Amino acid sequence: MLKQANFDELTRRVVGLMKPGSSKVVGWLLILCAIVLAPGVVSAQDYKLGPDDVIAVTVLRHPEASIPATTIPSTGRIQLPIAGEIYVAGKTTSQVQSQVTKALRVRYLRPNVTVSLLKQRERRVFVSGAVNKPGVLELKPGWRLSEALAAVGGLTARADQIAGTLSRGQQKPLKLDLARVLSSAEHPANIILRPGDVLRFTERVIPVTIIGQVGRAGKYNIPIGDSIVEAIAFAGGHTPKAALTKASVRRADGTEVPIDLYRAIVMGEGKTDFKLLAGDIITIPEATARISIGGAVAKPGPYDIEDGKVLRVREAVTRAGTLPNAALARAKVQRANGTEVNVDLYKVLVLGLDDDNLLLNTGDSIYIPELRGVTVLGQVNAPGHYFLQEGQAPRITDVLARTGSVSAKPEMIRIRIARPAADGQSGGMKNIDIDPVALLNSRDPKENVPVQDGDLITVSAINLQMVYVTGEVRAQGAFELKENSTVPELIARAGGPTEEAALKRVVVERGGKNYPLDILAAVNQGKPSDFKLQEGDRVVVQKNTSKVMVTAAVNRPGFVLIPEDKKLTVAEALTAAGGPRERARLWQVALMRQTAGGEVLTEIIPMNTPQSWQMAANIPMRHGDVLYVPEGKQSAGFFQKLTQGAGLFSLFGGFLR
Repeated sequence: MLKQANFDELTRRVVGLMKPGSSKVVGWLLILCAIVLAPGVVSAQDYKLGPDDVIAVTVLRHPEASIPATTIPSTGRIQLPIAGEIYVAGKTTSQVQSQVTKALRVRYLRPNVTVSLLKQRERRVFVSGAVNKPGVLELKPGWRLSEALAAVGGLTARADQIAGTLSRGQQKPLKLDLARVLSSAEHPANIILRPGDVLRFTERVIPVTIIGQVGRAGKYNIPIGDSIVEAIAFAGGHTPKAALTKASVRRADGTEVPIDLYRAIVMGEGKTDFKLLAGDIITIPEATARISIGGAVAKPGPYDIEDGKVLRVREAVTRAGTLPNAALARAKVQRANGTEVNVDLYKVLVLGLDDDNLLLNTGDSIYIPELRGVTVLGQVNAPGHYFLQEGQAPRITDVLARTGSVSAKPEMIRIRIARPAADGQSGGMKNIDIDPVALLNSRDPKENVPVQDGDLITVSAINLQMVYVTGEVRAQGAFELKENSTVPELIARAGGPTEEAALKRVVVERGGKNYPLDILAAVNQGKPSDFKLQEGDRVVVQKNTSKVMVTAAVNRPGFVLIPEDKKLTVAEALTAAGGPRERARLWQVALMRQTAGGEVLTEIIPMNTPQSWQMAANIPMRHGDVLYVPEGKQSAGFFQKLTQGAGLFSLFGGFLR
């Protein structure tokens, strides 16, 4: 407040100036009242003026040099009528008073100057950075740091993840202990604030890079203390193809640290104790473990082994789905190292037994053959092709019952079973003659032999001359020998050749001798055949074993036969395999060919443009070639690794041999 002595002196001077009728009296009285009554006048003597303060400059007996009120601008300078421009920011009223007095002495002899603070500027605190509502606060009396934090909605992260500083005038910024401030309001770290204080809060983070199988690969600032699991969440989490068990972190110094994230992320077993450092590169690779399934399944092809999990035969075959003609009991698992294991899938899928429910590893291949069924021809009520039910062991009477039984007297017929050899090769047949009288009259149970998949049962009249057709025809069996019957005509009666028939290597077995025939032109072009059939002849249509393999990113991976009458080009082989899949790398198609010495030669054939496809249409393939259509990105040396050791040729059983 104004000192009493100063106030008394001011009053004395004003009263001394009072003259009757003087217009100045009222003005001076008003100034005196304003000074006395103004709340802003109450101020400490050491208060430093600054922008937005309102002051009055009074020069006794010289109102022309006075100003009743002026607001100090941001420049800190005020303009007086006589004294001119005066810099007042950072000075007390006494200092400004002396400065104005000195300036007025140029014009007045003994100027009597009074500088008064009419209105004090607002008490403000500035808060910025990692708070929920940064801005300017009106400082309340006695406010501490904790009250300011509450007023801005608190911090945006944990206290240990944020660094705070307080800037006050020209002093060095003070580091704040936020953990102590928030834990105890009475702690000395909870500083009392002053007007003009500037509080800055910065989130403490470290830069890391996350690449690979995540939602959004890139660079991220991760709060200090966050785990690697939380860092991956910043990048949108992992993708379904992520190999979490094979994740790694590359440090700034080049060292690489493997880390298994499967348990923490998938199994939900909590955070890992792995500590991230600035500059770390987190890599989550793509899972590449897969097996393949072929044969009598609904969806043949490759299947991924999900990262961190095991895959067994039952689950894999269930995913692929079996066809009605699947020979479940004769399935095979071919290991990546070339070994082969017989698997009874009937026990696994139907009976629910786990004896053959093998654990699968990457590179393994499951093959389920098709049921060949049993063909019954001749003197039966319903000749035809019948499939045997898996898991049962039917006998010949069971099969004949399905045909409606025989249509002639037992003594007038002959029953023969033609059974493929154990190795399954065409032409290798074993004949089993059955006594129809002993069988049908139930005289000898031994005649009721078990029937096997692939058997050909012929019930023929004794008085007929018969010839037999086996091998690659659509209806194997015995046929009546007609006058001038030829081999092409007999094959036509047997339903025609199958797609795998080798018509250039047909064999006629007669009296212990074999007669090789080339009937390709006769069958395909209708040309005559000079070879005449005789009773008892057995015509064996061999299987075309000249084939290539088309695998990986095609719609129907597997073997493709080489036609007997023309070449098979690379483009034709790819088309026969159903064409490429969506992600196929057609510019990196590999033609692999094994030499006689066992060396595998690889030629890269681009097929991603019409011109390159046309070139591929002129490249012939040989028996045993492998056409590999890769999918996704291939690493350097991929094809070399593929053809070495337990590679592609070993995986598919070395069919070149």
